[in-house]
Amino acid sequence: MTVTIDQAQAELSYDTITGILTRLRNGKAISSTNNTIQVAGKFEQQKNLVYLLHYKVWPDRRLFYINGDHSDHRVENIGCVGRILNH
Repeated sequence: MTVTIDQAQAELSYDTITGILTRLRNGKAISSTNNTIQVAGKFEQQKNLVYLLHYKVWPDRRLFYINGDHSDHRVENIGCVGRILNH
């Protein structure tokens, strides 16, 4: 089971300008080099959580970094390709 939008919003905030995710409980930014983070006891990729927080739904396609920089989590740098078969 994946993280719900409610769970993500309860634990994280997302700055659309900088692409930075912040933990609400302590106000600390999540390192952009940690591509997988724990939310609601589940491990998820940052790019998927950014997509979820921005669009309010899980991506139905695989995501990739348009500029190739895996530490750049701005929503405009996250693109979709192909279909996800088991999500």
